[in-house]
Amino acid sequence: MKKQIVVFFVIYLFSFSLFSQNLILNPGCEEPLISGEILDWQEIVGSNWTRRGGDPIPYEGGWYFFAGECNYGHLRQDVDVSYYSEAIDNNLQYFYFEGYVRSYNQSPEDDSRIVLEYLNFDTTIVLTTFDSGLYNNTTTWIQVTDNRLAPPDTRYIRINLHSYRNYGTNNDGYFDALLLQAVNPEIPENISILINEDNVELTWDEVVGATSYSIYSSDDPYEIPENWTLEASGITDTNWSELVSEDKKFYYVTAVN
Repeated sequence: MKKQIVVFFVIYLFSFSLFSQNLILNPGCEEPLISGEILDWQEIVGSNWTRRGGDPIPYEGGWYFFAGECNYGHLRQDVDVSYYSEAIDNNLQYFYFEGYVRSYNQSPEDDSRIVLEYLNFDTTIVLTTFDSGLYNNTTTWIQVTDNRLAPPDTRYIRINLHSYRNYGTNNDGYFDALLLQAVNPEIPENISILINEDNVELTWDEVVGATSYSIYSSDDPYEIPENWTLEASGITDTNWSELVSEDKKFYYVTAVN
């Protein structure tokens, strides 16, 4: 039997907006302090975490995160992403993180570091990690970003803010304008297919701003998209090929911005 290999478009899988709302609570330390404590955040190391509004000025709004007087400070928030569990467990859900860091103008400079941990249902297992490394720029706010596919079983994303004092009394590694969003994939246009015996090659138009592409397949075009098989992810080119043994196979391509 001659193989029938087709590209299948699953339009209803995707929402109209590429990004969700910000999933981090009190992401810029703008909420008033409650009994001297930062709302929605947990002090892990250092008991003087507070908000600061000048020298330097905030990246946005009126305030930013400041560890106060301590040698080392660690502040964190666990973001519940279980709402996206079905997409996560089917290798469909990306999350985009963005934040800004800066240090006080002194020498040696104090350091800021952001670490994201993707955790299981009871936060006992770290499934993957993003570590920004140390930043100590004193002249402007520096953007830190990460965009990744959440591993199956992810239910929480832990936002860790680490501040390190290298000089003086205050710990002056600052944080502002934190952002965590669920990313909805886009479908590229003009997907074409080339079949050469058992080899299939897909090509498509580049999606402006896309960082990578993912390929999904199924032998049943009526199967719900969440149950399609992830054939490849993290593709940076606008083409992909594989050997196919099935008589029929259906594909769709998604782009992640």
